[in-house]
Amino acid sequence: CCCSNYVSGYLSGYVSGYVSGYVSGYLSGYVSGYVSGYLSGYVSGYVSGYVSGYLSGYLSGYVSGYLSGYVSGYLSGYVSGYVSGYVSGYVSGYLSGYVSGYVSGYVSGYVSGYLSGYVSGYVSGYVSGYLSGYVSGYVSGYVSGYVTSQDCCCV
Repeated sequence: CCCSNYVSGYLSGYVSGYVSGYVSGYLSGYVSGYVSGYLSGYVSGYVSGYVSGYLSGYLSGYVSGYLSGYVSGYLSGYVSGYVSGYVSGYVSGYLSGYVSGYVSGYVSGYVSGYLSGYVSGYVSGYVSGYLSGYVSGYVSGYVSGYVTSQDCCCV
């Protein structure tokens, strides 16, 4: 009687509470937080920063600087116009657009999305799911199993 009540109460409470709390809280919180935060923040920040910064800064700066410098320089003075237009357009457009867009988009998206999503999802899912499920399942299962076994023994 004691063993059956203890084992059944302990195992049922422990397993159900642990598994349900751990699996639901940990996996749902971890996966949802990690995937949503990481992918959304990383992809959106990386793609938006890279594409917008690289394409807009590089192409606009390079093309405008190259074409304007090349065309005007070629007609008026090839070397001076080409070099000045190319260098100014390439350096200013590429470096400013690429570096600022890439770095800002990558860093902001990665750091904010990854850290916030990962940490918040992992911590919240792990702590809430694991601790609440483990503690509640363990304690309730242990106490219920122990008490029922003691009551049974007392009877």
